[in-house]
Amino acid sequence: NPNIIMNGSIRQGWSLWSILTSSPRPLLYLTFAVNYVLGGLNVFGYHVFNLAVHLIAALALFGVIRRTFGSVLLASSVPDRGWSLALITSLLWLVHPLQTQSVTYIFQRAEAMMGMFYLLTLYAAIRFFEGKAGQKWWAALSVAACFLGMTCKPVMLTAPVLVLFYDRIFWAQSWTDLYRKRKK
Repeated sequence: NPNIIMNGSIRQGWSLWSILTSSPRPLLYLTFAVNYVLGGLNVFGYHVFNLAVHLIAALALFGVIRRTFGSVLLASSVPDRGWSLALITSLLWLVHPLQTQSVTYIFQRAEAMMGMFYLLTLYAAIRFFEGKAGQKWWAALSVAACFLGMTCKPVMLTAPVLVLFYDRIFWAQSWTDLYRKRKK
């Protein structure tokens, strides 16, 4: 009730300023405003959006797991199994009954969007760590996803720490090596 039905800021249509200044979670409430403009209080559109977020998160999880098995640390120990393990894991996560709430409970969108951006932050960072073409774009995408996640839920503040430890565990040989590679 207070976040959607009684929330006057999302009923003002495309009043971006109202949404940005009335909430510590502006992207979350912007998505509610878009849902409200498109369908009022009809829950169908809200559920479709939540489902889309959940599917994108599952794809990002697949990418994170698959690329993790291709990292310097694991590439030799799990040859050619990263793809199938990533697929099985992400499918189980996608259809697990505990995930039902992220689609059916409308305000759970805050958690689902933050989780999606968390996984996208990590996925883009991994692509950056691989050092292939477009490396700067992947770094920028990782930072942008992290920022967008922070506009959904404050717990996203832990994402840079996770990325740092992920880099150290899977890509750098030591903290000194990590500093040498990433000091810029």
